[in-house]
Amino acid sequence: MDFNRGEFATHECLKDKYLQRLKRHHGEVVEYLAEHLMRLRRSKEQLGLCLRPECVDRYKRSSQYKAGQGMVTMSTHNQAVKCLRCKTVVQGHEESYFCIYCTDCYCPPCLGYVKYFDMAELDNMIRP
Repeated sequence: MDFNRGEFATHECLKDKYLQRLKRHHGEVVEYLAEHLMRLRRSKEQLGLCLRPECVDRYKRSSQYKAGQGMVTMSTHNQAVKCLRCKTVVQGHEESYFCIYCTDCYCPPCLGYVKYFDMAELDNMIRP
């Protein structure tokens, strides 16, 4: 795309635009990254495995296991579900998770996905 001198003076670089947005939402971005780093580490330690042994066996033979992805994923529907482990009913507007193989549901505390961040744990993840 060709700009004449007048248009180029008002042109906004995409990099600058996105950097400004990131700086504006800095706290939200850091919280989002911390939450996902924590979930990834906890899933690698197998805190988020299904209770059914046949699902775990199937998962360990899958490409998701080899890629370091979890077998339990966040639910996107807004229906109340009952946690298979603790039998607590999780309301539709709250976070819940399900096994990708058997679709049994779990609440965040039962998977170790609580939003409590251990500062030493976060510090160890960030430092090389």
